[in-house]
Amino acid sequence: WHMVMNGMQINSFPDITGWEVYEECRKGGAIVANGHAHNYSRTKTLVSIENQIIDPEWPEPNNVRVANGSTFVFVSGLGGAGIHHHERCLPTTYPYGCNGEWASIYAPSQGANYGALFCSFYVDDQPDKAYCYFKDIDGNIPDKFTITNFITEQRRW
Repeated sequence: WHMVMNGMQINSFPDITGWEVYEECRKGGAIVANGHAHNYSRTKTLVSIENQIIDPEWPEPNNVRVANGSTFVFVSGLGGAGIHHHERCLPTTYPYGCNGEWASIYAPSQGANYGALFCSFYVDDQPDKAYCYFKDIDGNIPDKFTITNFITEQRRW
């Protein structure tokens, strides 16, 4: 969504939504997609979005999961209207600051250019796997990761 909380972006924008909407998504294992900031960032799997607590059972930066009680958040805002600088969660190289929750950051300090996040679901005939990558207009791929779905049979993507 466009309205966000400061803790879920690498810029310094004000809190708008409140944490409840993020936490309800996490409880249900929903992927949280933000687009307010004009850069790209993605968290590791989180068991608390409000407190930015990484899932101790799923800490890998390039393998995230969605399950009841854990998910990840991404900001994909490099659609072509300026690029915002990386102001929070420094340093500008991995591992990023704050609570170590950011798996990937792509802003001017990382050489960011306009681009988009692409995801393919049901990868390799596996109904619970997805593969995603962010690709910029020059063909660079600064982030790629897999998603594993642990949601029950009735709620699969």
